[in-house]
Amino acid sequence: MKQPRAYRSIAVVAAAAASTLSPRLYASIGAGWVNVPITSAAIASDPALNNMQTWSLQVSYSGGDWTEAGMRVMLPAGNAFYQHQFGGNTKPNPSLVVLFPSLSYDSYVSGPGDQGTGNGAPAIFGGFPTDPSSFGGWGDAIPGTLGVYWGDTIITPPVAKFEAARLTFPSSISLASVIVDGSSFVRQVGHTALIPQVGTPPPPPAPPPTRQWAVDADGSWHDPANWSPVGLPANGESVAIDVGGSGSIRTITHNSTGITSVDRITTHERQQAQDRRDAAEEDEKAGNRDRTRAPRKPGRIERNDRARVSPANGLYEISTRTS
Repeated sequence: MKQPRAYRSIAVVAAAAASTLSPRLYASIGAGWVNVPITSAAIASDPALNNMQTWSLQVSYSGGDWTEAGMRVMLPAGNAFYQHQFGGNTKPNPSLVVLFPSLSYDSYVSGPGDQGTGNGAPAIFGGFPTDPSSFGGWGDAIPGTLGVYWGDTIITPPVAKFEAARLTFPSSISLASVIVDGSSFVRQVGHTALIPQVGTPPPPPAPPPTRQWAVDADGSWHDPANWSPVGLPANGESVAIDVGGSGSIRTITHNSTGITSVDRITTHERQQAQDRRDAAEEDEKAGNRDRTRAPRKPGRIERNDRARVSPANGLYEISTRTS
């Protein structure tokens, strides 16, 4: 597999056009439900699953630390959520699922770091919207009602998608009669999304945020004040460089060790990427990544087809030497 390379400090040089671009900011978290087919092995492990349905709450987010969620789901009277005898409040241990395939369909809550081994599992803070907490089984505080407030107690690196909860209940229950409290939510730092009714599919991925060069002057890529909104371009974001009048030149210097990966760099002008030894120029139409060329020379704006963070088609890697 192609491996990323690192190069010396580079300068992104933009000869500005007269037009300007406005930064586009997108909500970066969303939630929806995906049906999980129950396998024959699980039904053989527990025949009760033959008359059940399972739904997974999928959460997608593009950046920032996932922090917490609160959800209350109510089944019609006389029903309860499936609770496996070896299940817990969070994702089951994979080694136990091998022994008991039905355990995979336990009703639980989860988070981006939850692998089922205990490490990275979210903490249960209480009930939602009020106590007591309940997982809705026949032996729980409120049978037929799952009401839980849970979240991370550690910083979790962003992931494109993760399972936040899994619910299993009788297949005879229509989704229209399964009620999700309207205040149910998932939250990452800076963004909150409401949890929709069970059966509502996840929204399409939001376009990556755009961060724009904000000053009509030369400057360092690594100065947060040079960008709008204030802050350094993060993995998966897009960058817009379009300042000054016709014919002006702005030098934006990337001189920190390591790699900065962005979804795209958009300009209306000529771009140049250079380091101390060599330079390579490339013309690019605004928003058209396919016009970007990555010459095999030290110092460049590089398109990396291995989209490691962004759900878009590719990433630019702006690199500096690390050794």
